[in-house]
Amino acid sequence: AAGQQRATDLSGNGNDAILGPDATSESAGSRTGLALSAQNTSYAIADLDEAARSTFTFSAIVRSPNVSMGGRFIAHRMTAYEQASGCAGGGFSLADNGYLDFQCQRFRVPAFATDLHLPSRPWVAVTVVYDGRNLQVYVGGVLAGIERFTGLFWVDEGTTVSMAIVPQITWVSDLVLGQRMIVPNGGFSNTYAWEGWLDQVAWFDHVPAPAVLTPLTTGVFPDDIVNY
Repeated sequence: AAGQQRATDLSGNGNDAILGPDATSESAGSRTGLALSAQNTSYAIADLDEAARSTFTFSAIVRSPNVSMGGRFIAHRMTAYEQASGCAGGGFSLADNGYLDFQCQRFRVPAFATDLHLPSRPWVAVTVVYDGRNLQVYVGGVLAGIERFTGLFWVDEGTTVSMAIVPQITWVSDLVLGQRMIVPNGGFSNTYAWEGWLDQVAWFDHVPAPAVLTPLTTGVFPDDIVNY
C-alpha cells in the first residue's frame, strides 16, 4: 500500500526491497505497481546476494509517464569492474531512453525506448539475460538485441571493440530501482531519478530454463517462481 516501507519478495526467498520515502504502490493503467518519482528519495533497493557470478537475468514490466525523461535509470546494479573503472552506472543498468550498460560498455535497445513512450503508455515487458557469453534483451517477448562477448572482445554489429577479460561479474551492491548509484547502495541524485511504474521485477543469478524464461519475457511469472 502507499507509504509502505518494504516491497515484498513474492518468491518467498526473503529478498524484500527497502523503499525510499517517495516510493509507493499505485495503480497505473491495468496494473498496480511500484511508483517512482523523479527525485533522489524515490527508489527501491532489493536485497540480493552480493557475490561473484558468471550469469544473471533481470526482468520487469515497466510503464512510463506521459513524457520521455531521457537518460533516467530504471534499474542499476554496481559491479566491481564499474567501481574500479569509474564508469558510473556502467556495471548493469537500464535507462528509459533504451540505453543498456554492462561492464562499462553501452548498447542501445531502440525497441524498448520506442514501446515505452508510445502515446498509449503501455506496460512494457523487458528482460535482460547474460549467459556468460551473450547479452540478450527481450522486449514484449521478442528478442530485440544480442551482444556477444568472446574472450577479449565485444562483437557489435560486425565491429570488434577491444575489452579486458572479465571472467566473472562481481556484484558490490544490491539491485536499485529508479536510480543510479555513485557508491554501493547510495549516492543518489535527482539528475538520474526515473519517474514511472514497475511491476513483477525478477532477478536470477542464472539463466532460467526456457519453460520459465519464455513466459517471463512477455511479463508472465511462472506459477511457482520459488523453485527457479
